[in-house]
Amino acid sequence: MHLSNIEPKQLKMIKVEVSSLTGAALDWAVAKCKGDNPDYALECNFRPSCNGEQGIQIIQTNRICIDPDSAPSKMWTARIWGLCNEYGPTPLIAAMRCFVVSKQGGEVEVPASLV
Repeated sequence: MHLSNIEPKQLKMIKVEVSSLTGAALDWAVAKCKGDNPDYALECNFRPSCNGEQGIQIIQTNRICIDPDSAPSKMWTARIWGLCNEYGPTPLIAAMRCFVVSKQGGEVEVPASLV
């Protein structure tokens, strides 16, 4: 069954900067951007920001480039040429932030319980 066939839960939503998203909140936003039901995706252990097997599919499909940042911050840079340039403490977090920004912009609404 495709994840978008399940009705989403009614949750209190808050607007957040994508650059601050991590963990379940980031994974929820990624699922929403993919067109899946994000609540159901989390219940099914959808974790592309920390599961390389899940994240690589999004990275390859969207042609996201990932490089170590040249600054001493030890961050990673992910970019989709001409669309976005995002940072994160890991390559997957940077790439998933980049994916969300490319689909939704720099701010998104996520369930308050995930932040």
